[in-house]
Amino acid sequence: MNESALIFPFDLDETDALGKIPAGCSQVALRNPDGAPLDAAALFERLRRDPNVGGVHGLHIGASSHLVDLQVCRVMPQLKTLGVYGLRIATLEGVDAFNGTYIDIATDRNKKRKLDALDGTRASRLQLIYGHADDLAVVGSCHALRDVTLGKVPSLDLSLWKKSRIEDLTVNAGSIRTLADTYHIESLRRLSLLNCHKFEGFGGDCGNVREARIDASKVTDTSTIGRLSGLEWLTWTTSRGRSVPISLFLSLTKLRTLRFEGRDIVLDERALKRRLPDLENLYLPLLDDREIALLSLENRGVAVSNNQVKFVDGGRVPW
Repeated sequence: MNESALIFPFDLDETDALGKIPAGCSQVALRNPDGAPLDAAALFERLRRDPNVGGVHGLHIGASSHLVDLQVCRVMPQLKTLGVYGLRIATLEGVDAFNGTYIDIATDRNKKRKLDALDGTRASRLQLIYGHADDLAVVGSCHALRDVTLGKVPSLDLSLWKKSRIEDLTVNAGSIRTLADTYHIESLRRLSLLNCHKFEGFGGDCGNVREARIDASKVTDTSTIGRLSGLEWLTWTTSRGRSVPISLFLSLTKLRTLRFEGRDIVLDERALKRRLPDLENLYLPLLDDREIALLSLENRGVAVSNNQVKFVDGGRVPW
C-alpha cells in the first residue's frame, strides 16, 4: 500500500445512516458535506456492521469531517494508511488502534489540535504539517517512527529528538533558517531539505548523515555543506543566477555519488577523484557530451553523465 492511494478514495458521508462502503473498496474518505451534526457512536456502529469494512486499507478524514478524534480506527482493523485532515480534530486518541505504517496529518487552520496520543503509534512513516511548538516534542517521543516529513516548520531543535529512531528526515516548505547538530539523532542517515526559501545553512555536527537532497536555491552560506562531513550521496539543486563552484564539495571526502540538478555549477576544479577518492558517480546535466568525456578521462573510475550519456574512463557506456 502506498500513501498515494489516498488521493482518490470513495467519499462516504459520515452522517448518512444508509451510507455503505462498496464491495472491493480499499480507500474511504469520511466527509460531512452539509455540515450536519455527527453522532460519532452511530457512525462507528454503522462502520463496524458494514460487511466491506474489513477491505478498507486507507482512511482519509476529510477537512469537512466533524470527527474530533481517531477512535474510528478501532472499527477499521485493516488500515494501512491514515490521512488526518479534519478541521475539527482535537486529539489523536484512538491512533493506538491503527496498525498501519503511514500517517499524514495536515489540519491546516486547526492549530489547536493536540498530537500527544501520537507517542503510542506503531506507524513507521509520518508526514506532518506543523501546527505549534508542542508538535516537535511529540514526534521525538514516537519510537516507532523511522521516516518523517515535516511541512511548514519554522525551526527545528533536534535535541528534542535524542531518543528517536528516525532514519529519514525531510523538511519541506518551511521557514526554517538553520539546521544544526543532526548527531542528536544517532539513527539519522538520510536528509532532504526542499523548498525552504529562508534557509541560511547548516551548523554544528551533522556528520552522521550519509545521504542528502538539498534544494540550495536560497542557501545563504553554501560553505556550510561541509558540516555534513559524512555524506556519501548528495543531490544538490540550484537555480539560475546562483553560481556554485564544484570545489565547494571537495571537503566531503566520503562522497561516492555527487549529483547536480539545475544550473550554474562552475567547474573550477576538474581532477575531482584526487580529492574525493571514493567518488563513483558524477552527474552534471548541463555539460555537453564532449565535456562529459573529458571530465571522465580526468577522473578514472568515475561514471560521469549528463541527461543523455555516461562515460567511464573516457569511453561511452550504457546506462
